[in-house]
Amino acid sequence: SLWPLPSSYVHGDTDVWICNSSFTRTINIPSSPISDARDMIESALSRYSDNYFFGKDPANCVIPQAQPSITSLTVDVLSANDDLQIDTDESYNLTIQGREIRIISNTVFGALHGIETL
Repeated sequence: SLWPLPSSYVHGDTDVWICNSSFTRTINIPSSPISDARDMIESALSRYSDNYFFGKDPANCVIPQAQPSITSLTVDVLSANDDLQIDTDESYNLTIQGREIRIISNTVFGALHGIETL
């Protein structure tokens, strides 16, 4: 189940595999000398990686041949502002297409919620 319920979502009926040994992560965020946004996202990816990787030991990660697998995660954050206020936009868009997961958000806080959803 998915909670809180998003404003809209579409899901398939196929399980996909994620294997740490063949997985790449890309974080796209504007540079800022005063922002910790990139570090916040990298820390979240480290924290949650045990939840979504099959085979924490890359040598033992074998994806069955007939199973689809995800090979990359791209996180796009449009603003480097990491100041949390009552009106901060925490929305995000999470899509899985082909072999890629993409999270797009206006702020780092939206990206963090997207990572939690994985």
